[in-house]
Amino acid sequence: MTGWASHWQRLLVLNALLAKKGSYEEIIRASSQTRQSVNKIALIARISGPALITFDIVMTIVVVEEAPAHERGEVAAEQVGGMAGSIIGARYGGLGGAWAGSATFMLLASPTLVIPVVGEVTEGGAAFVGGVVGFFAGGLLGWGIGQNAAKELWITLPVIWRQL
Repeated sequence: MTGWASHWQRLLVLNALLAKKGSYEEIIRASSQTRQSVNKIALIARISGPALITFDIVMTIVVVEEAPAHERGEVAAEQVGGMAGSIIGARYGGLGGAWAGSATFMLLASPTLVIPVVGEVTEGGAAFVGGVVGFFAGGLLGWGIGQNAAKELWITLPVIWRQL
């Protein structure tokens, strides 16, 4: 729908919203407030982030303690490298992965936009799920890269140290 019909329809929606809220200031004020569910997700993320980092540190200590005595240094290097890689991967690769995941999942769900209400819900849900999946994929990729880099460094450093 283009032209005057589209503008007329938008004006009817604006007039209905103005009748419901009472003034333009109330419309602006209402649009700046977030939903309670969004606030709860943010609260959970703020609490679970440090808790998961603490859990990762504890698990790293347990894995190093459980390793045989002659392999503890190598295992510690791998675990610390993996942890550093996952932090970097989540920070940078996770953001790119979240963007790519959102775009991909939204593309896959785009045919549902034909259905009036279901389409918008499906598209938003696909963006959220794709972002979460992509973010975790970036962190997991960072873990693998960091762990392998630390392992290779652990193998290479004694050779370089002896040559000096």
